[in-house]
Amino acid sequence: MTAHPELRQLLPGDEELFRRVRLEALAAFPPAFAVSLAEQTAQSDEEIRCTLESVIVLGAFMSGGMVGLGGLKCSPLEKHSHKASILYMFVSPRLQSRGLGRRLLDALLERVPPVIEQVALTVVVPNPGAVALYESMGFRHWGTEPRAVKINGQYFDEQYHMKMLR
Repeated sequence: MTAHPELRQLLPGDEELFRRVRLEALAAFPPAFAVSLAEQTAQSDEEIRCTLESVIVLGAFMSGGMVGLGGLKCSPLEKHSHKASILYMFVSPRLQSRGLGRRLLDALLERVPPVIEQVALTVVVPNPGAVALYESMGFRHWGTEPRAVKINGQYFDEQYHMKMLR
């Protein structure tokens, strides 16, 4: 990547930035995310603020605008306190295949608390670029849920990936 993006955590007050890029992601790749475009559009600023308070969400900024985002959520459950999940991974289509997704994921993994032993993520298939990125960063495919996502009568499988940290 020639220009280096600024990566920074989104905080309460960044609801509109989060909403704008999430809507772009949902419009560009509807099957890749659990939430629908209509559901995200209907989310209130308060709901997004709660997300920004409970999930580490990083935004990637270039030329004054946000062009990507990724999230890290640690489980709040005692018996799952050793696990975290990667959420919201998205890079604007015009900037894909330039290393921005890798930089976002690296930055998220750097923020994993020391108590976390494993990080999970899911990928709707087919998405060979995302799978290649995740596998190159140590995530291993461990299972597939057939027909995990349904959009307008079309089904998409979802792959489960895990990276062991400790």
